[in-house]
Amino acid sequence: MIPTYSFAHVTEDFDYYINTLKTKHPNLYAFVSEDYFNNEVEQARSMLTDSMNVVDLWKTMLRLQHCLDGHSGMDYIDVRSSFPLSYKDASFLYPDSVTDNEIFMNGMKVLSINGLEAQKIIHELYKCINAEENPKLRLCNLRGRFPSLTYSVLKLAPPYTVVYQGKNGEEIVKTEMGISDRYTDYGKVFTDIPLDYKFYHEESIAYLEVNSFSLPDLAEDGLIETFQKTLDTLFVEKKINDYKYLFIDISKNTGGGDWPVLALFNKLQHDSVAIPVVFDKNTAHCTYPHVATGYSGNVFVIAGHWTYSAAYFFYVLMKRSRRGIFVGEPPGHYNQVYSPLIRYKLPNTNLPFICAKSAHIYFEDVTPDIPWSIDCFHETFTLDDLKKMIELYNQKY
Repeated sequence: MIPTYSFAHVTEDFDYYINTLKTKHPNLYAFVSEDYFNNEVEQARSMLTDSMNVVDLWKTMLRLQHCLDGHSGMDYIDVRSSFPLSYKDASFLYPDSVTDNEIFMNGMKVLSINGLEAQKIIHELYKCINAEENPKLRLCNLRGRFPSLTYSVLKLAPPYTVVYQGKNGEEIVKTEMGISDRYTDYGKVFTDIPLDYKFYHEESIAYLEVNSFSLPDLAEDGLIETFQKTLDTLFVEKKINDYKYLFIDISKNTGGGDWPVLALFNKLQHDSVAIPVVFDKNTAHCTYPHVATGYSGNVFVIAGHWTYSAAYFFYVLMKRSRRGIFVGEPPGHYNQVYSPLIRYKLPNTNLPFICAKSAHIYFEDVTPDIPWSIDCFHETFTLDDLKKMIELYNQKY
């Protein structure tokens, strides 16, 4: 059963959440005005009730997510795994793509689902998606969260009556049962492999797919020394240092910690780097020493909208050191980074949430050297892709 709480308890949790954001966040009104935020807070507060179950409280508080950066807000809950008895029969709809005002599924444009117009669905779900500098990242988060949020937040449940638009503009009504397994777009792309590699000896290309800078992901014991040994093996024993081209793919890397970032960066030969940054409204220069030994060949950095948090820090280091050739699209951050995140729990319901601790403003040009379209849920890059990137760079420079 889903636990319920009194009006006093849900109100206390709600006030704790808002007070934490207002007192701990370094720049709470970065994406919306203070008046707008307060108005949204009061609208959400008016939805609190007595004997409110924890899922309904979570959904109510999630409506503030669009006001907050990606390192702040309520944790996203998988209701099916959290409350298996209540949601054991849940099945979800998976769109092909989602734009600011359109949903496409099964190769057709969706007009409505269970009587709710597509634009209304997008509008309501957008409230539950964090604000981001990169609009494509926000759209991809919307697409990724679409299956669970349409079910848990909008309460759209199977059998789904989906009205499609045909090729000639006609309406096509279909009954969809949804998909109940958990092999989602996220599962296909964001695998459990934080670091993968391929070597193409004949072409002298080494490809590192670095999908995480999180220590628990990179090493079972969570120690930087273990990750460092992995890098030593790749660069020395596997002889990456002997390859002409090194591709570092951080296009699916949503972050982690600074130590793994610096461990990888320091495997590359580079001059000292001074990064100008506004840290909690104070201008500073973060300096990183020069590395005389290490990989000295051509480094291609593949980045895109998922390149976020600590991965963006790696992006900035490579930019400032002029060590990388950038391929892909602008990263998830452009200039504003709010980190690190601090984890909290509500006092009564124990619902988890996060809040950024500090504000960092960088001054980087995020225009790629070689533009390359990256789909929201791309899987990996082939040898032909890598050779084409080299060819485009040689043609341009």
